[in-house]
Amino acid sequence: MMSLSTNILAVLVISFQLHFVLNYRQVEEEQDSSLFPYNTRSGKKRRLDESAGASEDRVKKKPLVQLPASRWHISMNVPVSLHAGCGPDDYTNEVYATGILKAKEVLDERARQGRLSQFDLDFGYSQQISDHDLLLGDVHSKTYLDSMKQRTALAAASGMQQAASPDSLSYGWNSNTEPVTRMAANSLVDLAHHARQSTGKQPYFGFNLFRCPSHHTRANWRHVGLGINSAVQTPPLAEDSLTSSEGPLGFCHLASIATAIESLKQQFGHDRYAIFDSDCHTSNAYEDYTHSSNTTLLLNTVMKSTWPDNGVHGLAATTGKYGYSLSIPYPQLSGDAEHRYIFDKFVLPMLQEHRPAVIFHALGFDIMKGDAYCQHARASAKYHAYVYQRFRELEIPVVTNLEGGYNARNVGDGLQQILDALDGATFDDIPAPSAKRTADLDATMKSVLENVPTSWPFFPAFLQDR
Repeated sequence: MMSLSTNILAVLVISFQLHFVLNYRQVEEEQDSSLFPYNTRSGKKRRLDESAGASEDRVKKKPLVQLPASRWHISMNVPVSLHAGCGPDDYTNEVYATGILKAKEVLDERARQGRLSQFDLDFGYSQQISDHDLLLGDVHSKTYLDSMKQRTALAAASGMQQAASPDSLSYGWNSNTEPVTRMAANSLVDLAHHARQSTGKQPYFGFNLFRCPSHHTRANWRHVGLGINSAVQTPPLAEDSLTSSEGPLGFCHLASIATAIESLKQQFGHDRYAIFDSDCHTSNAYEDYTHSSNTTLLLNTVMKSTWPDNGVHGLAATTGKYGYSLSIPYPQLSGDAEHRYIFDKFVLPMLQEHRPAVIFHALGFDIMKGDAYCQHARASAKYHAYVYQRFRELEIPVVTNLEGGYNARNVGDGLQQILDALDGATFDDIPAPSAKRTADLDATMKSVLENVPTSWPFFPAFLQDR
């Protein structure tokens, strides 16, 4: 078995070798137990080695060595991801863990078949992000990061999985949640820098397949009250005794996509960026983030009447009033036809007009039929594949962060067909929605576009004659 040293990224950049770890069961039997701080079967918990944390003396995020345009990346760490307590109960954490295992199974099989030759694979990413990077752009407040450390200490002292508001699907944590989430955030930042430096006509694709997810995090309540949209009502915030008016939410602990964008801004200046959130649930974290941004566009597709349904986030009516985010609520029981229609008629044209330096995709496999936490979802893996087929045509780098997805088979099927699309397979045979659904979606999109202020720096040219 290949050893994964602490300087794995340097080895990856210099040698472009593939880094594999054995599957979870093999590793559990053969690896040193220090790599497995939490055994989900025995219930025993141990702290992750804190020496893996990033140093706090880093002044500026330095870009990675530029790689050939043909090299893409997949980053994950299965053993440690399995032990992060993201959700408030064992069921949530177990169902998320099985999805991670299924993703690794798909990747292992494709690698054995020689079908991942386009990618550099890092299956043992372990570098944690620093407080300095998390504080960039006020994405996270110092109070928030301090409260995260308090939660980690509390869980370590008790040796127990902790939960906050389990009845409302809020969040949970253990002593491993913070370090694993910091690994995921740092991995995403590194992928973002790869994407920003990619060259050539062939677009770059990077996949960050970690847990915990990110897009519900309420990491800095002041952020939505700052800057150009300061007059907007501050949204309600998750209550937490450790964080007062801000905190994790919906299994999410760090707003890593926003942090990655701020890292790129620090290194490359204020280019345009875009976030496409295709998760079943709304994008609290990135609605908050884009609230005060005039360079980042959020395209947020969200199922109607789904959690958290707080009357502020994910509403078409907030366009132009709640920052540079455009939310398209769609009906429950929407399938591939409705999702493709929204993507073709709304998401894709906006991306083409905006022309971001990098697209960040907050990928939610929970829009697929059979998901545990989006029970009215009816999409299939084909829609996800179609999105990446169209992404290839945009010639814009894409960095994907795994968000929701609480059905292992769906995670595996979705990832498999996405990779098929990147291999050149086409998925154009998705039918049009019914006439009634088409009319309903058209009305929603019209209401959103009519509210887009002409003062927006990226006011779409196709709206000039509206």
